[in-house]
Amino acid sequence: RSAAATGIPGMLTLLQSEWDALMSETYELKTNLDTTRKQLSHALYQHDAACRVIARLLRERDAARGQVVHLQDQIANSTPLSGGGDRQEGETGLTPQIIARMEELAKSLSKQRKQRNFP
Repeated sequence: RSAAATGIPGMLTLLQSEWDALMSETYELKTNLDTTRKQLSHALYQHDAACRVIARLLRERDAARGQVVHLQDQIANSTPLSGGGDRQEGETGLTPQIIARMEELAKSLSKQRKQRNFP
């Protein structure tokens, strides 16, 4: 035993300092736990948001692929216009009107994408 632990006041002082050390350590652990919990929560929210964005992009990609397949089928099944001045018999392709319509649609979709607000 140390000299301070031989009497009641010394024992009380040792117990008080031990208690203070324990409470200080407990406070630090709770603070670290709270910080870690907040970081984990933030990371989980980011992961969830990323998963939602990926799912939306996959849906858009699949829809676009479906439209491409549908348009390819339409082009393959379409018959060429007869009596079309400078067109050769059996020629298929995009007319200037179709190209202009596609460009207008691309511009409007691009504007919509730029105006989207992401959380």
